[in-house]
Amino acid sequence: MRPEIIYAYGQRYVLATATLTRDDVAKVLAAQPGNQSRTPAYLADKWVVSDHFTLLDVHAQLPDLGVTAGKSGESVTTGPIIVERNVNQVARPGGAFGAPPDFLVLDGQNRVVSARRHGPRTLISAYVGNSILADLQHKDAEFAQAYEHLQAAIDDFLSTPSMPGGKLSKLKSYVERGLLTPAELEDIRRQWRTRHKSGDAVGTPPCRRYRRDRVPQWTPALVTSGCQPGCPALDVAARAPCPFDGRWADAARQCPCYR
Repeated sequence: MRPEIIYAYGQRYVLATATLTRDDVAKVLAAQPGNQSRTPAYLADKWVVSDHFTLLDVHAQLPDLGVTAGKSGESVTTGPIIVERNVNQVARPGGAFGAPPDFLVLDGQNRVVSARRHGPRTLISAYVGNSILADLQHKDAEFAQAYEHLQAAIDDFLSTPSMPGGKLSKLKSYVERGLLTPAELEDIRRQWRTRHKSGDAVGTPPCRRYRRDRVPQWTPALVTSGCQPGCPALDVAARAPCPFDGRWADAARQCPCYR
């Protein structure tokens, strides 16, 4: 069964099959509105290097899936996308001087943009050319593994009671890699504020160090009220009781164990 292109109410639908040939892809490209003056043979020579295409699911957020700028995400087509090697080195994310992605979405770019709005876990069906099949599967597996590492980084961030600047920077790096959206990062920060404001911290919160820079003449001391058993502050406080014990307004600013 070969793919069939159906027009209905001005929209184009591509029926999915297990595989596509080079000629099948050329016909799909020729049916695109911007290519109707070009022949399938011309489009195949210009864009298609694979002999056949295999249907599989890939992560829509995979950075190597090249999509040209300006796509709205409002697709008038359905069905799997078509991915091929980026032989013409187009769809540079940084403009003319940006590095071209390894793969190019030949058909279904708006579908990719729409799927990316649902987050990095979104899978999309794709016909992948045999010339890039192994490479794309490898990079897609790496992307999935990186997402697992992201989940561990989120859990680590949320379990830290004091504002973890370094761990927050690590999460920001995942935004740059496309694994996390800015809105999702802000939601994670709200979760952290809500959890630790209500005292719902995971694990034993470490005691904050005494602010020597603020009051350098004072002997470092810790407040142990509410500390967990085994907290290292207990031993320190036994030797140097905090001068602000019981005065929580001042302790909030200057005692490291105040929570």
